[in-house]
Amino acid sequence: MNIQDYNRAISGDKNLADADLRGADLSYEKSTWGVIKDGTNLSRANLERANLSGTSADSVNFSNANLRGANLSGAHLRGANLSGADLKEANLSISLFTCCNLTGANLERANLETQDLRDANLKEANLADADLRDANLKDADCKWCCLTDTDLRDANLT
Repeated sequence: MNIQDYNRAISGDKNLADADLRGADLSYEKSTWGVIKDGTNLSRANLERANLSGTSADSVNFSNANLRGANLSGAHLRGANLSGADLKEANLSISLFTCCNLTGANLERANLETQDLRDANLKEANLADADLRDANLKDADCKWCCLTDTDLRDANLT
């Protein structure tokens, strides 16, 4: 993690493109951050294994960000752009991702249990081996998704 990038993040800087925040604890409970300002640019940022649990990040740009193994449980990301983001093995359980753009995102082996993905764009997303039990995919666009070995038990697919 780059300490200058971390200081920019917790001070509320809205342009964090290419920031290195690997392993940073930016959770609601453990930091003063808790809310990522609407419109913040985290495109291409390295947030691998970062703790963003309980964070509110509506309309934030996470496009092509590295979120491998990140904890986003209980996060609110309404309208966020996660196109091309790497969320492999991320914990996204009990989160709100309504109207999100997840086009081409890698969600392989991600925990999306009880996830709210209403109206999300999941075109060409990789959901192989993902846990989508009890997830709400109502009106989500799942064209050309990879659903190999995905657990969809009790998911709402209407």
